[in-house]
Amino acid sequence: MGSRRQSQSVPARSIYFAITRDVLAQVGWTLTVDDDEGGDREWIQVAVNEGSEEDAGFLLLTEDKSKGYVFGTNKGATGFSLAGSVSCSRFKHYVLNDTSIDIEPAAVEFTVDEKEHSILIQCPDWLRYNPLSVPAVAKPKPVAKEVVAPVAKPTFRKAEKPRAIASFDELAEKVSANPEVMDMLNRQERRTINKKMQQHLRK
Repeated sequence: MGSRRQSQSVPARSIYFAITRDVLAQVGWTLTVDDDEGGDREWIQVAVNEGSEEDAGFLLLTEDKSKGYVFGTNKGATGFSLAGSVSCSRFKHYVLNDTSIDIEPAAVEFTVDEKEHSILIQCPDWLRYNPLSVPAVAKPKPVAKEVVAPVAKPTFRKAEKPRAIASFDELAEKVSANPEVMDMLNRQERRTINKKMQQHLRK
């Protein structure tokens, strides 16, 4: 990988990639050869996926035959890698540390996943992850709930109607007929009988 100006007249920069034929055979991508008369190119098409957040610092290259970047070389040039460039403006999460100088192409650390047919590249020091490129997820604000104190409900009891106090004559008649009735009388009724009896004895 390396970095260079797109042209002498255009100050914009590109990231340069080169994949050797040995790595191409290991990852299992399809090499397209120009069979047209006079055609002199062969190429692969590659998607450059940017790692962000937990995967920051890595690029994942996968085959994309419809919209991938073209990495190619001259047909039959078996000793040459398939190379291509991606404009820095196409990167969303990565920026160059220094945009004023060219970075000469050099080998970088990578891992080939033969099962997934992908190449995982560890970004070199001159290519920096920009954490501000990932919008912060706003956390929902807690909803305050009004705490209502429990209100004790008053307990109402039905008032009992006071029992009417019988007259002396009624009480005397009941006691004469059944002496045990005296035990069933309330305090007021007993006081009435005793008072009347005392008055009767004084006469």
